[in-house]
Amino acid sequence: MLLNEMNISDGKIISFNASLQGLKLFIQDWEEQRWLIIFKEVLSFQSMSAEYEELSHLDIVVEDNFKKYTMEYFDDENLRDYLCFNFYGAWSDRALLKIIAKNNYSISKLSER
Repeated sequence: MLLNEMNISDGKIISFNASLQGLKLFIQDWEEQRWLIIFKEVLSFQSMSAEYEELSHLDIVVEDNFKKYTMEYFDDENLRDYLCFNFYGAWSDRALLKIIAKNNYSISKLSER
C-alpha cells in the first residue's frame, strides 16, 4: 500500500517516536483500525500537538518552506531526494505533523488487541 492510497480522513495520530532508525507513526483510521507507518530516512519533523487530533488528509509535496529550512542544515544531502509528508488536522488548514524524509517507508496493519 502507498501512503497516498491510505484513507486517513476522520482518523487520528495515536503516537509517534523518532530514533536513528527512523520515525514510527501510529495511526488509527475512521474504522478504528490501527496502522504503523515507518519512515526510514528522516531528516526532520515538526509536530503541532498532533497526537489524538482528528485528521482530514495527507499531502506529499516536493516544495515546502519547512523542507527548505531543513535542507539548510543538511547541505550534503540532495534536495530532490526528499519529500515533505504533511498530515492535516480536521479543524485547521495547516499541517499538524510534517515529516521531511525520502520516499522510503513501510505501512503495516496492526492486529486487533
